[in-house]
Amino acid sequence: MYFVYRGLIIGGHNVMAVSDLGTTFYFAEGTTRPGFEEWICLLNPGNTAADVNITYIFQDGATLSQQLEVGAHSRCTIFVNDYVPPDTDVSLAIESSQPILVERPLYFNYHGDTMGGNDAVGFNQ
Repeated sequence: MYFVYRGLIIGGHNVMAVSDLGTTFYFAEGTTRPGFEEWICLLNPGNTAADVNITYIFQDGATLSQQLEVGAHSRCTIFVNDYVPPDTDVSLAIESSQPILVERPLYFNYHGDTMGGNDAVGFNQ
């Protein structure tokens, strides 16, 4: 995907396709450090709404949970920076009552001289 993020960051990213949906996903890293904006995109292609629990895991072992529903045949996007304190590194564990797909786009303007974005599909267990 090529993008102009917020009219400022120009770049592109790609991610491998997946062959199966899942109910538990993990993301090893993410951040809300200055200049970084992290997102979680959840897709529910099924016929039943999915009850989803997102667990934000911090370096000191503390966690924060967020519950939401992703309707049948729907997509939901979460701006991680709205839930995680600024300047914080964070891992994610996501559990769903229905098979879904989860990806994590991250856009950055690092010190004003390195800009871009990346995308990752969650490790599905």
